[in-house]
Amino acid sequence: MEAKFEIKGLAALNKELKALPDDFRNKALQSATRAATKLLELEAKELAPKKTGNLAQSIVTKKVRSHSKWVGMYKVTINRRGKRARAHYAHMVENGTVKQPAQPFMRPAFQSKKEEAVRTFRNILEKKIAFYQRKIERLRK
Repeated sequence: MEAKFEIKGLAALNKELKALPDDFRNKALQSATRAATKLLELEAKELAPKKTGNLAQSIVTKKVRSHSKWVGMYKVTINRRGKRARAHYAHMVENGTVKQPAQPFMRPAFQSKKEEAVRTFRNILEKKIAFYQRKIERLRK
């Protein structure tokens, strides 16, 4: 499931963001996006069935490669590589099978936390913009 958000009423915040140098702007956006996505990850872990705990441990936030330096994308997914790759069956739990009813955890996590994730994004972005503005002022002195 992929979701894109447009946050309305952020003209002033966007103006401040555009006034930052590229590297600071990118860091601010990356931090805000990661924090919002992390919120969804934690909720998915909370809602995941916990028979062995492997499914919840396999839920991770990953950065998605982008062709644009202005677009920072993260996703909440099931880790399929490395030490935490123990839940190759996650899609069967989420969607169900012929023999097993669905036990959704990713979709309900998204539905229950999407508005809070947007608020978190905005709050973190505001804090990061203020932080980098102060940093620029200190560097100019």
